[in-house]
Amino acid sequence: MAGCYSKIPVAHIEAGIRSHNKVEPFPEEVNRKTIDVMSDLHFAPTTLDKHDLIREGFRPETIHVTGNTCIDALRFISASPFCVEGSVLQKLPLSSKRIILVTVHRRENHGAPLEGICEAIRTVARAYRDTAHLVLPVHPNPNVNATVRRCLGGISNITLTPPLGYRELIALAEACYFAMIDSGGLQEELPCLGKPALVLRNVTDRRGAILAGAARLVGANVNAIVSGFTELMEDSALYQRMAQNRDLFGDGMAGQRIVSILKSYSSAETMADLAMNAGNSPLAWHAA
Repeated sequence: MAGCYSKIPVAHIEAGIRSHNKVEPFPEEVNRKTIDVMSDLHFAPTTLDKHDLIREGFRPETIHVTGNTCIDALRFISASPFCVEGSVLQKLPLSSKRIILVTVHRRENHGAPLEGICEAIRTVARAYRDTAHLVLPVHPNPNVNATVRRCLGGISNITLTPPLGYRELIALAEACYFAMIDSGGLQEELPCLGKPALVLRNVTDRRGAILAGAARLVGANVNAIVSGFTELMEDSALYQRMAQNRDLFGDGMAGQRIVSILKSYSSAETMADLAMNAGNSPLAWHAA
């Protein structure tokens, strides 16, 4: 907002990502739409995101499909050394059971939805006590922490951990058989790692993973979660179709593309023209 109202050009990374539901994910959906209106350059992770921006009235010449910088980070960090000793992976039955990564923290899942998700996790953990081990880094938000620990604490094949650092989380994602998540970033990262995902959300702002068959929307419905979990555990053909390495959200070069595009706008004259171009978004420049 400060850049926009000062008529300083604004560039938005992750432009155009949409669920088309303003309260899911909350508040990201509204924030992204607001920032896109205030932006002069839109760095869209995928062509789907570009098309959403065009449908909303943004000029195609302001939109650049770059991939998402989170895939740059994923490739960089996964190539760095990692020591299992002292990490959460050290105490997991990596050789004897299928590791299932679980994340749940979204605001829209607080309350009754989280209770349902926990019931489903409890159900599948008991049904697959001998073959699956679930690992859930617990978000510190009291609305999540209290419910998760009350519902899932003390189950032998569920490990509840504190929040993990990025390198450790990616190592866990690489080691898992599949994941159950409501995270936005992991919806992009898991296809890159070839790991299927059950998405614990009613709608997703990463439709590319669903359309490509790398992930499935199951929401917070107990039966849908249990069914999806069971299918991935029992149906090897389905699992193999989903467990393919896919560069759906970038090839690790997004940052370099963004830098290159910004350099093309680096002259004072070009930047001034960009800042004063009132036709680049539906609301254009608007005085505070």
